[in-house]
Order: sequence, then C-alpha cells, then structure tokens
Amino acid sequence: MQAVNDLILRGLTCANGNAPILAAPFDLKDEDYQALFSEGKIVGVIMDGSKHGVAYIGRWTDQQTCRLKIDKSHNGYFLYLGVRQQIGSNMLWELRRNNIQKLICLADNGEEFKVFSVQRELVNSVYARLKHQIIPHLSRIYYLPLFVSLRVKFWQLIGLNLTNAYDELRVNSQFFSLPTESFNNNKVILLCGSLGPGGAERQITYTACGLAERTGHDIIVASRYLEPPGDFYKKTIEKAGVSVKAIPSFLEGGADQKIQALDRILNKYSKIGFKYICREIIATAIFLHKERPGVVHCWMDATNVSAGIAAQIVGIPRIIVSGRSMAPDNFNIFQPYMKPGYEHLQKNGSPIFLNNSQAGADDYARWLGIDSGKIKVIHNGFDFPAPYSDVKISEFRKTHGIPPDALVLGSIMRFSEEKQPNLWIDTAKRVVDECPGLIAIAFGDGVLLEQMRTAVEKIGYADRIFLPGTTSEAFLAMNSFDLFLLTSRMEGLPNVLIEAQAMGVPVVTTAKGGMTETYIERVTGISAPDGSYETLARACLDLFKDDERRKKMGINAARHARKYFSIGQMIEKTNQTYFSFL
Repeated sequence: MQAVNDLILRGLTCANGNAPILAAPFDLKDEDYQALFSEGKIVGVIMDGSKHGVAYIGRWTDQQTCRLKIDKSHNGYFLYLGVRQQIGSNMLWELRRNNIQKLICLADNGEEFKVFSVQRELVNSVYARLKHQIIPHLSRIYYLPLFVSLRVKFWQLIGLNLTNAYDELRVNSQFFSLPTESFNNNKVILLCGSLGPGGAERQITYTACGLAERTGHDIIVASRYLEPPGDFYKKTIEKAGVSVKAIPSFLEGGADQKIQALDRILNKYSKIGFKYICREIIATAIFLHKERPGVVHCWMDATNVSAGIAAQIVGIPRIIVSGRSMAPDNFNIFQPYMKPGYEHLQKNGSPIFLNNSQAGADDYARWLGIDSGKIKVIHNGFDFPAPYSDVKISEFRKTHGIPPDALVLGSIMRFSEEKQPNLWIDTAKRVVDECPGLIAIAFGDGVLLEQMRTAVEKIGYADRIFLPGTTSEAFLAMNSFDLFLLTSRMEGLPNVLIEAQAMGVPVVTTAKGGMTETYIERVTGISAPDGSYETLARACLDLFKDDERRKKMGINAARHARKYFSIGQMIEKTNQTYFSFL
C-alpha cells in the first residue's frame, strides 16, 4: 500500500493544488485511495468495472488498452499511475469529451511525473495515426494502377498529358543534339537503374564482362544508384576491365542556363508526375552528351524510357531498349509515364526492342499495340560454375542449420507480391508435413520478408521452413537443393530456374509468363498451371518420393541449361544486335 500511496503523492505534486481523477493500469485497492478521497485530494477513482463505491467516477472498459468510461464530468486534472506510452487515443478522446484539460502521468522512462495538455496530446496522437497508419494505407491506394490512370485522365481533361510533355521536352532540348560524326562507334554504354543483387543486374554484369572479354569494344556500365546495395555487382564488372560510372543527378549537372530554362518550361507538367522523369532524362542526356557512345543499351522500363529518350535527344546512332520481364502493367511498379514514353521512342526514331523471353515480347507487343515480331528475343546467358563438391555443400548446409541427410525444397526469390511468397510457404508446409526430415528454405530479401517470417513463426514451422535472407553464394545454395520451387504469379524469363537446372536441380513452377521457356516439361521440370498449393505440393511430393526419377531429371536439367543458355550464345547475339548496322 505504501508504495502505491507514495506514487500517488508524487503525482499529486504536479496538480498545482487541484484534485484530479485517479486511475491506474492495475487494480486499486480501497486503502490505496480512500484517505485521499476523504481529504479531497482526489475527486474520484476509475474502477475496474465490478466496483461501484462513493469514490466511483468512472470505470475501465478495457484496462489493458486504457479504454475507459467517465460517468461524472470533471473539468480539471487526470492522474494516471502509468507511463505515457500506454495511453492511446481512446483514453484521450474520453478525457477531452469530459472537458479534462491536463493529464498527469509518468514519463516514458517511468521515473518522473509530467503534466501533458490533453488537447495537444490528442492532436499528436491523431497526427501519428495519420502518418503511420492511415496515410501509408491511402498512399498504397493512391498508387494503384486504376487510381493512377484516373489521375492522369483528370489532368488530360484540363490540357496536361504526358504525350505533350515528352514532345515539348524534345522541342526545347535540341541544344543537346550532336552530329553523327561526333560519336565513337566502338564505345558501348549499358545503362541501368542500379547494380543491386537482382537477376536483371546479374545479366547486365554477364553482358558487360562477356563483351569486354570477347570483343574489342570500349564497354562502360552507367547507373544512377551505386550506393550499397546498388553496387553489388560493381567490383565484378570492374574486375573484368569494364568502367562503371555514376550518372550525375540533375542537380549536379543542371547548372547550365539552357538546362535551367528547360526545367522551368516543363514545370507545368509537375502535376502529372513528369518533373522527376524529365529531370532523369535531362541528367542522362548531359552524361551521354559528354561520353558520346555509338551504342546505348538500356535495361528495364524506367531506364528504357529516361535513357532511351535521352539518347534520342543527343542523337546516339544505335539505341537498344531491353525489357526483362512481362509488360509493366502486370506489376505494382507500373507508372503512367512508361507507356507514353515507349510510344515517344517509337515515334521519334527506330530503337531496337529486346526481350529475354518470347512470352515477354508478346506481352509488350500487346501492351504497346505493336507486332511482336518487332521485338527481338535474346534469352539470358550464364557463366555457370562447375558443380560444388560434397564437402562444400555439406558446409553450406551446416551453416544454415540443414541436417546433412535432409532432403531440401529450395528457392531464391524477391519477397514481393508478384512472387507470391505466401503461396510458396503454403506449398512448403504441405510438403514438409508429408516428408519427415525434409527442410524447406527460401533465400532472398524484399518488402514481404518479415511478414513471411512472422507467418512461419505463427504456424509453428520455424524449425522446418527457413527464410534466412539474401545469400552471396546463389549457385552453391542451389547446388544444395534437391528440388527448386518457384510460385510467381508472373515472370518474364526467370534466371533462377535456369541457374537451378544448371546446378542439377529439377524445378517445379506455376508455369506463368516465360517460365516454361526455361525447362522441358516432365524432363527437367514440372508445371502446376492452376497455381494452387495443392497441385504444386503434389508435384514436389511425387519427385521427393521417387529418388531415381528426381535424380534423372536433375541430370537432364544440367545438360539442358548449360546447352541452351550459355553466355557465349547470348554475347554473340547481343554483339550482332549492336553492330549489324555498321
């Protein structure tokens, strides 16, 4: 009793002689407050709901979450024997409803009492909820393709559209244009958003290093973002003797008066999101104007638009824009500037369109309304390592807590919506349920990784389904799998399926997009086109329960991948594309 009484008396010293309502995050006993109530030092107590005495002024409706109901209004102070962190907006709204002006409670360190304005704390609470809960949720809705299209259409109705914006940019940027003889036809620049640990970035690396090794061309890789993790492949590329250059930002390179004037002219299009992409185009044009390559090869949609248009403005003789998946309207990354940007590229020149799968080429043709024959397909190529030794595989398994004799269902993925990691976990759960001793493991990072880890913990499978994050030893990881599972709802040409097969691992997939271009059905992989976890799990279980068949498919898989997806084949076709015009 004495400890609680002392706590109350400490709080009362902050009330400036006023008698507050008393409440606590624990049940108060009669002896804790009766004397203080009799002496008029408190006006009443918030009780636990089952009590109702003379000191009663309100009750807890949920003591754990600080929800209460005050039945007798009191214009004054409220003394709470807990910390400020415990108090949410529900209590603050109830205090405000009853005209209580001041809240006395322990500071978040739990050591001293402080006086807070109820009105101000309520405003802060509402603002925090808006900032951390409501606004992010609305932002996700705001950027959904449907709402993006509606916003664009609204601005088009009042005379602002992206087609006009691109046209006006071109008209006012003629000062960048260079005569044909200004360019070095032996110089090739590969442009990308970053050199982070992704499949497309790996292909950029293979292409740059392969061209440097097999041709006499001056190869440069240029990127906007080269800070970690955007520099993942930088050292590998430089080790092959290829220069890696950062494209300066607009603010670094846009001090010229003509460029500043251009920026001001196009400012009116900022309402339709053109300001950012416009500055990306200008910054890239400044870079290309200085480098003067004969060939510019752009990778992935955002760079295809910004660098492709910049290359046209400067007058680069040969421009290649390379899609690495399905059309962007299949994904959440879709932006309204992309399609008008591609249309502008087609209207103002003859860039070569590439894709790494026929499925991707067909889908881009559908999206852009062009003949798919205008999009050249060059499948990805790989510099496959030799299979790893049993000792190396055993060490890798031990590092990740995998028993040496366990069968392994594995994957490497980006934990994002289109990869359907929840479907992967549902499938893995069914498989490990029917195969005692089997381990499922998926390497990778992404916005959904923590959510998936929580889901695995919640269902009690953390000792059978592992999500360790990224690995720098992707081929070794694949060589340690017995079966590879990919559950994406959409893919272009997934590198991981080719790489897994090259390491002698058969694959099971949802057969979406260009997946089936990577394996031979029932020979090196199995499709589950209905995309259900039951069908995927059954395909996996059929192979896990038939060791001879699974191992034979693994041998076929290695032979197939290494024959049809060699880096030499890709480099030869890419080089022909670059220089067939010379």
